[in-house]
Amino acid sequence: MPKETKAHLDTENRPERVSLADQPRNILTVLNKDDEYFYYWFNDIDDRIAKAELGGYDKVTYGDLEIGEKSIHRLKGEKNAVVTQPIGNGKNGVLMRIKKEWHTEDQAKKHAEILRREQAMVAETSEGRYGAGLRIER
Repeated sequence: MPKETKAHLDTENRPERVSLADQPRNILTVLNKDDEYFYYWFNDIDDRIAKAELGGYDKVTYGDLEIGEKSIHRLKGEKNAVVTQPIGNGKNGVLMRIKKEWHTEDQAKKHAEILRREQAMVAETSEGRYGAGLRIER
């Protein structure tokens, strides 16, 4: 059994205990974001960061941001430093942002492509070639 020290006995100044089950575990939380932007963590692998920049994303610097849940880990860096976070296996995530308007446009394009592909699947099966046909309900 470890030797009790004065620090262990000083319960008066100890923060209130919070059960592990009640503690948030999101180290990627971003506080004090600009409401005009959509924020996203990109894995810094291959050319993902360069592609994101071509798509209109900007790397985020710390400024007044706070990263991570207070009870776990809160990163604070120099105001002009790019926000990064270890994501495992020796890789880092890079926090980037894009104007909400552009993000909404990008999401609409993705949704249109999904609908196009779903329609192609239904069209192929409507001839009875694959049975009664594929049904996609929303």
